Amino acid sequence: VFPVSGTYLIDNGTLVTPHAPYNGLGLNAAKDDSGWEGIPIGFTFDFFGTNFSALNVGTNGVVNFGSYATFNAGQYDFGAGFPNNTIAVLATDLYMVTTGTVRYWTEGVAPNRVFVLEWLNCPGWTVDGAHSAQLHLFETLGRIEIHVNRATGTGTFAGEKTIGLQNSDGTISTYAPV
Repeated sequence: VFPVSGTYLIDNGTLVTPHAPYNGLGLNAAKDDSGWEGIPIGFTFDFFGTNFSALNVGTNGVVNFGSYATFNAGQYDFGAGFPNNTIAVLATDLYMVTTGTVRYWTEGVAPNRVFVLEWLNCPGWTVDGAHSAQLHLFETLGRIEIHVNRATGTGTFAGEKTIGLQNSDGTISTYAPV
């Protein structure tokens, strides 16, 4: 359940929180192939031995830790490998120009808080299908959970999806079979 204290980045296709600079094609950049930098987690999270208190969120179902300048927020195609320091929650070409919601919140009490980031009813490119997934980051455990509720896009860009992660220097990564 989305708490009152939660934050919307996009709410049903309406941009709520200004996004970071866009480095891609420029088509509907605020809601397509873009992202937000410095999203507060609400606690310190250990990602492969490095502590982070904020992360970057891409519109295409990806999360990155560290400098936003090194992160391509429009990234969704991980065929040859991931960008470093990245979690592909449900990486695919999402297109939230008219619908789709991205929001986050932190729940629980220290030292057992959970950061939740949700993509909800997000269509794929050319408004193909619907995609809903959550990322859960657990404070003390350092555990990462990805919950995919729906991923129905079948088109050229939103058909393929990636779930996985990679550390900061690219030496450790894993993909879930999709």
